[in-house]
Formats: sequence, structure tokens, C-alpha cells
Amino acid sequence: MAAPRRGRHARPATDAADEWRPMMEDETADQQPASRSASQSVQSAQPAQPQPVQSVQLQPVQSAQPQPQFAAPAVARPPEPPHPASIRRQEQNAAQSGDNPRNTSRRRPRARRPQPSSVPNGRLNLWGCIRGEFVKLFALASTYWLMGITLVLLPAGAAMNAWAVHWTASIDPQTGKTLATPNPVDVADLWISVGGFVSTVAIVTGIFGVLAITAEYSTKSIQATLTANPKRMTMIVAKLIAVSLIVFLVSLAGLLISWAVVAIMSNDWSITQLSGREWRLPWITLFGGAASLTLMALLAFGVGAICRSTPGAVFAYIAILTILPSILSIVSIVAKEFGWVGTIASVMPGGSIGRFLQMNVSSALTSSVSYDYFVPNWWQSLLVLVGWTVVSVALGSFVIKRADVK
Repeated sequence: MAAPRRGRHARPATDAADEWRPMMEDETADQQPASRSASQSVQSAQPAQPQPVQSVQLQPVQSAQPQPQFAAPAVARPPEPPHPASIRRQEQNAAQSGDNPRNTSRRRPRARRPQPSSVPNGRLNLWGCIRGEFVKLFALASTYWLMGITLVLLPAGAAMNAWAVHWTASIDPQTGKTLATPNPVDVADLWISVGGFVSTVAIVTGIFGVLAITAEYSTKSIQATLTANPKRMTMIVAKLIAVSLIVFLVSLAGLLISWAVVAIMSNDWSITQLSGREWRLPWITLFGGAASLTLMALLAFGVGAICRSTPGAVFAYIAILTILPSILSIVSIVAKEFGWVGTIASVMPGGSIGRFLQMNVSSALTSSVSYDYFVPNWWQSLLVLVGWTVVSVALGSFVIKRADVK
């Protein structure tokens, strides 16, 4: 059997024993003469013994043709690739049955795609700034304290005012004795009682407006805010919107609770009906009171932006709200010739809140007093509040925009 044909550059395979066989034959050829001489000397020394006759066996003559040293392994025939038509037919059958033969082999898991940014187009916008301001405001403990005080003071003040109105109706104004049958309670007085503590709560909402801007300057977090949002006017607008929404909603909720408390207290009282233009009093008390507190919070925000210090801004706001009007009123009463001082006192924010909510209604809680100087009416008082707020916010925005952050 002939060996399989190989390439012309292929080396014939040999066994390790075949490589060492010529060297072993040379060594045995050198050792044979020495062993013969040693055996001859030993035989000469011994007596000769008869040798037995051995039978000679004839071995078959082998052919001179060399036998192959190894059997060549059978070369496996590579499998034929499948026909494209059969592959296409298998894919169609798999698609109909719901299986995909291409997914049977294990593949490396694909990398997870990054989630898209929550900011549209990766850009900063006003809505994102407003959300950030809400997060920062609700992260302050002072927000919960001040808004909680607002929700408590408004109903408490309304209950005390309503009790005072009922007590006044049960007293004889001439003798000061308690009447057997109390007089009917004016419903206008009850609605004025609902918003009776708005001027007092304006201090609380004003402190909240001050902290909305000065807290970042006192903790140096304004640097991170302006780094994330270099547009200072956008930051100011976002803060104003966040403060306005929080104060308005909380104040409206407090006034609604006050209305419910007064309604429960006056359930068995004799009450008159609204007459004439007094039909607007409930709307002015509820929504006008919430709007007044919101305007005072924005006014305080502007004062805080001007001062950029919490103690200084709080003192300046309280001085504008209560201290300066008291001083000016005293001066106008003592010095009759300085009537214009009384006009300045009447256009201060503190007095404007009360006149706006009372709508110039004459009742037991309000007294119609004639002044020698100009005093704005209820809708002019609202314009006065708006003017104070606009001036304060404009000056505060100018200072924040121009001043360096330290």
C-alpha cells in the first residue's frame, strides 16, 4: 500500500525510534569484538565439552519491499455548506413558528443605552429653574415652620375676632351690661374677622420671602446656583414664581379654614345679610387676602435681595411694615402743620392691607374717621401694595444682577 501523497515541501513523518536506530547500531558494532575476545579467553580456560547438535529451522524469506512505518490517518472530508435556499427556507419556517435560529448561539450582552436627559435638548429652561427652586425651598426647615405658623395664625385670629364681634353684639353700648337677647351680628363684621389677622401674618410670609434669597447668600450656596444657572434674571424670575405659588396656596388654605371656623362658631347666632356692594366682601377677603400676603412676600424678597443678609433684611422689612407707619402717624397727629406726613403714613404697606380688605365698609369693627390729608380707598390701597412690590423687586433684581458673588 503506497503512502498518501503529500506536498513537496512537507517533511516526511518519522518515528523517534527510527532517528536513534543508526546510532545504536554503531555502538553495538563497536562492542561486539570486545565481547568476542572476552568469551574466547573464558572458553580457552575451561575444558572442551561436546556440543549438542541443534536443529536448524528455515525461516521464510521476506520480500525486500520496505513496509510502511505508520498508517496514514484518513482525511475527513469537510461538510458541504448549506444551500442559501435551504437557509432562507429555515428562517421563514422559524419566523412562522416564533423562533429565531440565529439567536440560538450565545452572544455577548449589549451595552445598556444611556437614558435621555430630563432637560429637553440638554438645555436649561425656565421650567427646570422653577423646579429647582421648589426643591431648594422645600429642603429648608424654615419653610415648613413658617407655612405652618401661617395655617395656625389665620384661623386663630379669625376665631378671636368673631368672638369679639359676638360679645360686642351682646353688650348694651349705653349701660355696658349684657343684653338678654343679643343684637344681630353684622355679616360684614364676620367676613372682616375672617381676614382680621392678614396684617399680622404678613410678617410671617415676609420672613419667608426674605429667607428665599438670603439663605443662599448666608450659606454660600448662591455660587453653586449661579454656576448651574449663569442667567441671573432667569434665577430671580424662578424664585419669584416659586415663592408666589407657595405663599398664595398656603394663605388661601388658611383663609378657607378661617371661614370654616367662623361659620361653625356663628351657626346659632343671629346674622344679618350682605347688602349693596358688600357682596364682593367674601371674594376680597379670601382671594384678596391671599394676594395681599403674596405681595408682601415678594416685597420682602426684594428687600432681602437688596440687603443680602437675613438679619438686616428682616429688620428692614419689619420697619417698613410696622415701625415707620407708627412713627409717621404720631408725627402727623402731634404736628398738624405736617399733613403730608399723614399721607405718607397712609400709603405704607401695613395700613394699605387693612383698607383693601375692609373695602371701606362701616361696621362695629371699623370706624369712619375723617382725615385732613389724603387717604387712599380700598382699590387705591391695592395699587399701593402693587407699587411697593414692583419697586422692591426691581431694586433687588438690579442689585443681584450687578453685585459680585462673594
